[in-house]
Amino acid sequence: MKLKLPKPYFEDEWVRLYHGDAWTLLGYSDLVYDALVTDTPYGLNLGVGNDRRPGHGLGKREYDVYRDTPEHYTERIVPIVEHCIAQALKGRAGVFAGPRFQEMPRTLSVGGVYVPNASALSSWGFTDYHPVLFYGKAWDQHLGARHMTLESCATAPKSDHPCPKPLEWMEWLVSRVAAPDDVILDPFAGTGQTLKAARKLGRKSIGFEISERYCELAAANLAQGVLLCG
Repeated sequence: MKLKLPKPYFEDEWVRLYHGDAWTLLGYSDLVYDALVTDTPYGLNLGVGNDRRPGHGLGKREYDVYRDTPEHYTERIVPIVEHCIAQALKGRAGVFAGPRFQEMPRTLSVGGVYVPNASALSSWGFTDYHPVLFYGKAWDQHLGARHMTLESCATAPKSDHPCPKPLEWMEWLVSRVAAPDDVILDPFAGTGQTLKAARKLGRKSIGFEISERYCELAAANLAQGVLLCG
């Protein structure tokens, strides 16, 4: 028996957001998408006592429904990303993978976001670069090569989510990974920044989010009016 996706938590002409674990929802027969764009949990024990290293610049809060442990990252997050890349119809993906990005599926294409005004410190200096792993081939490569790094001082909106990304960053990543007629999947939708960026750029998107609290935040975020750009 082929299972169908449940009723979306939020839906409009451009976006479908589902409340549920991506580990389960990825097995549904009517899930079809072209490209993956996501910002994963990083496996850094965000917000957990002394495990939160002073100055690493990431979230002060824990995630809502699970612990952001290295084991969870290795056993759940990495396999989900690997599966999503394999199932993307056009084989393209852009993944914010955090400091543990070496554990993700291998790629020779690594870009990221450079933050010149970064103030967070690591044991080697300022944490001013957020790596992005690219998979497949750029949809617009025939028009000429583009830089794989964005320089940005944008900030994320205040949120109960431990580590939201600025909308500017997600717009940049969506535009790099997804052609105008592509459907994007984000299996770690959080507060909906990827989905909002996709809609703003005229791309359709599907999001999964395991936390109902973050689904509420994402629905409110997506309910805000936007101007479609293309």
